[in-house]
Amino acid sequence: MDLRLRMARHTLGKHIRKLSKHQDLPPAAIDRLPAEVLEQVFKVAVPFHISKECNTAVLRLCWVSLRWRRIARQFPFLWASLRIMVPQFADPKSDQRRIRFWQMIDEWIERSAGLRLFLALENSPGCDYGWLVCAACQQLYQRVFKKYFSRIQHLEGVTRHLFTQFSSEPYPMVELQSLVFNVISVKAGRKTWSSLSSFTPNLAQLSLHDTISQPYSLASLPPLRNLTHLSTRIYGYKAWIEHFRLCPRLQEAVIYYCHISPFQMQPDSFDKGPVSLLKLTSLTVIFANDGTGVDLGMFYCMNMPLLMTLRLGSFHLRGFIIPAGRPPPMILDHVKTVQRLSLIFDNLSRPEFHEVLLNLPDLEILDIQDCIDIEQVLSDLRIADEEYSYMPFLPRLRTIILDIRQVVEIDFKVLQAHLDGFLTRRRKNKVDEGCSLHIKFYFSGPALKAFRTFRYGMKFELQGFSHEFLFWDQDVGWSGGRWKYRLDAEEGRWVEGIR
Repeated sequence: MDLRLRMARHTLGKHIRKLSKHQDLPPAAIDRLPAEVLEQVFKVAVPFHISKECNTAVLRLCWVSLRWRRIARQFPFLWASLRIMVPQFADPKSDQRRIRFWQMIDEWIERSAGLRLFLALENSPGCDYGWLVCAACQQLYQRVFKKYFSRIQHLEGVTRHLFTQFSSEPYPMVELQSLVFNVISVKAGRKTWSSLSSFTPNLAQLSLHDTISQPYSLASLPPLRNLTHLSTRIYGYKAWIEHFRLCPRLQEAVIYYCHISPFQMQPDSFDKGPVSLLKLTSLTVIFANDGTGVDLGMFYCMNMPLLMTLRLGSFHLRGFIIPAGRPPPMILDHVKTVQRLSLIFDNLSRPEFHEVLLNLPDLEILDIQDCIDIEQVLSDLRIADEEYSYMPFLPRLRTIILDIRQVVEIDFKVLQAHLDGFLTRRRKNKVDEGCSLHIKFYFSGPALKAFRTFRYGMKFELQGFSHEFLFWDQDVGWSGGRWKYRLDAEEGRWVEGIR
């Protein structure tokens, strides 16, 4: 009897659960939000950058309810960016999957309602970078780029196959303003630069990197007069000049520089006079591991009257080398307008470090990253100030930033003594009147764990001086976003392009 009752109860429960699924349930509170509120929710929940996470976030918002999905389709901005992972459909039985894939891509883009498109590509496994255009790139070009080429504003991850198709089209991509592209051969490198001015006449941002270990000539190519932001790798001094001559209106540049041989410094590089970059305000130069050190001779031919921010560094090399036969003022006179200097080196306790600082009279912010001998750096600043006879050393300096990731030995009493000596003449000359010197310590990575336990014992008591300690919990650096300048190609990954 009990068994029959339990079975009947179980059967009744199944029927009740089945019926409840077909009944109209009252809408949840989250489903009654006004469309204006949902729009703000969508803007906050969807990442700004182009990524798979961005596309996933849009789809997850659409899965909340039918109403959310219906309202999401009314906001074209949600569908204007898309990361396309091009599949390889080698199996003849996959025709239906291929058709459905391109239909979904087309539906997504159509919902953007004519807005400018931001596209990023992930190459198909079948794209082997051969000379013949692979099927995946051909389909992508025919179904997406040929149809929407007049609306694309940002394009990332272009294969050589696609670039060949683009550059051969009679109609330029007039709306394209930002391009991230990789070059894999000397021939392709020159062809890329020669094609940019014709098929992307309004290009403003270019991130162009390569796996080539030798320079290619850019002489006699038409200039990119609308280009304002450049990130690229340059081999040799001659190529340095040619690249900047092609971009006369640059405002910001990130250069990965590989010095290749002394003959690149021959006088014929100056035949056309100095390179004038009248709008350049920020320049980052990361030096590759070539064993010769950091050569600042490339600034000798540069005219940059508005340069405000200069970043120099290497994740492999140490210190500076001033070329023989050219006094430091002759070279550094071309960067004397710099107000913020970031240095990314293990060791800066060298005479050349002082030479650089002595020729930057307007320097306001000194940003030192990854240095393993902080005490020696501050000691050198104090000594330089004592030896600088007629006025205080770096009279406009307002901020010193020490970005520390490695575990180093720091005696804060010794640091205080060095800083006190550095501030002595500044107080006497009232250099800091109304604006005291401020020092920031950023700790991240291994240094974070080592110094966080001693944070309450790290104090300075100096007149006209303020300080702060900032602990960054991520295993990456903080100031200046330094780790985005790492040469990721040396670790098997490409550096992130300009966004």
